[in-house]
Amino acid sequence: MIINDYTPSEDIFRNMLIELINKRKITIEALETITSLSAQWFKKYINRQCSLDSLLESEKHFLTDLIILLTDGNTIDCDSRLKGIIDVLLQIYKFDLSTLGNCIGIDHKLITDFLNDESSISISDKYHLSVRIMFLYYMIKYPDYTKLP
Repeated sequence: MIINDYTPSEDIFRNMLIELINKRKITIEALETITSLSAQWFKKYINRQCSLDSLLESEKHFLTDLIILLTDGNTIDCDSRLKGIIDVLLQIYKFDLSTLGNCIGIDHKLITDFLNDESSISISDKYHLSVRIMFLYYMIKYPDYTKLP
């Protein structure tokens, strides 16, 4: 059965998903592993045989965020992306700059300098900051490694 009562935003999202698969070469199997949604669901969704409303709210939010980031995320410059991840650690996970610095083994002044003006620190310092921030974020985001695919 083809679903015709879709919203324009859902149509835009569906097209983004198709572009991601066709142009960016992300496979349905990779999306299945990342999202835990079945390959069958993706195929039905692409063919308008189901809608986002068939998902749980948490699945819908995760999937839409993922597709948007995979299609448009590469337009965000690296410094802004790193600042965004640091902001998530500070705002969502309630780290303060001192604790964040202690956890990643970098002086919190370097983090503050980067947040105030990304050109104020060297490329080498930026590299070390980004690798350590990303690792900390990964450890916090996925604390139960038994649930990883």
